[in-house]
Amino acid sequence: MESPKLFRHVGAIFTGLLVAATVGLMPAPASAQVSENQLVQAPDGSLYVFENGELHAIQPVPLTVPQIVGLPLGAPVTDGVAIIWSGGPAVAQSPLEDAGPANPAIGMVGQRAEYCYNGVLVAMEVVRAEWTRNIDRANPPATATWLVLQLDSTTQGGRGIGAAFNDQFGGLEVRDEQGRVFRPASDFVSSQAATTFGGTSNTSGGMAAGTPTRLTRAFEVNSDVRSLTFVGGKVGC
Repeated sequence: MESPKLFRHVGAIFTGLLVAATVGLMPAPASAQVSENQLVQAPDGSLYVFENGELHAIQPVPLTVPQIVGLPLGAPVTDGVAIIWSGGPAVAQSPLEDAGPANPAIGMVGQRAEYCYNGVLVAMEVVRAEWTRNIDRANPPATATWLVLQLDSTTQGGRGIGAAFNDQFGGLEVRDEQGRVFRPASDFVSSQAATTFGGTSNTSGGMAAGTPTRLTRAFEVNSDVRSLTFVGGKVGC
C-alpha cells in the first residue's frame, strides 16, 4: 500500500506545475501609450510626468486657501510638461508646441522694472510669462512667437495716469540675449491675450494713483531668441 505521505508529495508537485503553467499562459499587461512630457495620473490619484522613458512623481507645494485664491487660473495642462532639474546635470527643455527651439519665457517671472509715462513712474513686476503661437484669432508671422506677460503695475509718487486714446504702455520693452528690443503688439493681440490668459489690456481709462493693476501685454518676438529680460521703458519722459 502506498504511503499517504508519498501521495501528498506527488499532489503538491502536480499543483505547483499546474499553477506555473496557468501563470505562463496569462497575457502580459499592455504597455500604456504615453507621450513624452505627458502628465499622467495613477489609479490612486498620484500624478507623474513621463520624461526620458520614465515616470517622475510630482510632489506639490502645499498652499493655504488665501494663497490659492490669490493666484490666477490658467488653461488646463495635460502635456508639454518639462522637468527643470536642480542640483544635477542640465536637461534640455522641451519646447512648447510650434514655439521654436527654446522657451525664453522661463525665468521671467519675478523680473522687475520701472516704466515712465509722461513723467509718472510705474513699478512693474512680471507675475506670469507665456511663450506661445496660440492666441485666439491672432497668429504671429512664421518667424515669430507671442510672448505674453502679466505685469503687476502700480503708479508711484502719489500720481496716476490719465485716460488716453493711445496705448499708454506701448513703450514697454523686452530685450533678448543679442540686445534686440521687442515692444507690445497691437491692442487687438493684447486684448486677445488678456481673454486667453487673464489680466487686463485696457488702460484707456487711466490708472488710479497707487492702485495695483494686473496688466497683460503680448509681444511679437523672434522665434530664435534664447533668453528675455523685461526692461520697462518710457514714453514722454
